[in-house]
Amino acid sequence: MSNSSLRFAGQQSYAIHQDRVFLQAELAAEAIPDDMTLCLQLRATRTDDPSVCIRLAEMPVTAASAAPGSLIPVQGDAPLALPAGRFSHVLDLVLVANAALGAKDLDCIRFPQPTVFELPQISGMASAFLQDDNVVIAIPGVFNPRAADTLSGSLSLSLWALPQPYQGGAFAGILLGRLDLGQLPGRDTTAEQMMTASLPPGLEGDWVLTVMLREWTATGDLTRDFQTLPLGIPVHPAAVTGTALPATGETPPVSVSATAPAQAPEAEPVVATGVSINHADVAALTAVKGVGARLATAIVAGRPYATLADLLRVKGMGEKLLARIGGGLSL
Repeated sequence: MSNSSLRFAGQQSYAIHQDRVFLQAELAAEAIPDDMTLCLQLRATRTDDPSVCIRLAEMPVTAASAAPGSLIPVQGDAPLALPAGRFSHVLDLVLVANAALGAKDLDCIRFPQPTVFELPQISGMASAFLQDDNVVIAIPGVFNPRAADTLSGSLSLSLWALPQPYQGGAFAGILLGRLDLGQLPGRDTTAEQMMTASLPPGLEGDWVLTVMLREWTATGDLTRDFQTLPLGIPVHPAAVTGTALPATGETPPVSVSATAPAQAPEAEPVVATGVSINHADVAALTAVKGVGARLATAIVAGRPYATLADLLRVKGMGEKLLARIGGGLSL
């Protein structure tokens, strides 16, 4: 249990529908301090790799008060970004405080039942080969595992050069090519897809080629599945982030819900100040002394982070460098 005066108590739950989530919690506290802003975050941690933790949603907690000995109810709706890929995840509901000293986790509830989200996926293994100044990718097909009476949003395949292997969350990289597929009915599969992407001139550096299946939703263009290609191509390190495209399809329903046990495990508080490693763009991170453009891009690609120490998993970051620049960074 958290040692914070603000903590979870009673019952916590979530319910997912399409690309939004309804969060419900009860807090043990007489009142929320006026100088503190609270939010609920829903995070997903891969069961096969606990180092991969992705923030799915965030909902602000409005100020409230309660009679002594009673609980403060919190509930509301928030946009949801489901994790890409066909991995099993355990979900955490985290109470986060933002105050003058920075952000910290106050308490955390782990929902015990692992979850696998039914999202459009790449069928089979993609293959790629070089042809002059182009890379040619063959995708066996795309499958929509949702119910037969649903229709996907507008789907597309895109080829990205990334500074490190993709883990399913937010990312930054260089878009090399894109193929629009349109909408796909539930339980249906496309034919084999071929895509040719031109390689930019003046390539340098070793980046990871990744093919992504993306879907247009009410909250933007989201990655639903991905594969890292076993093809090494040097790519110029200038990085851009993906941008949303015009909406051409509807978002199909995805419904998941869960209720957590009344007892919550303890969450380790984290306090930090400076440029946010979870929210700042590449330019803002590069402005921190000791953080170059390549490292800043890798930091953005590795989000989210639960602590500053999580930066040690980023390629190019070591303990000495983190100790030197850590004062200029925050969560």
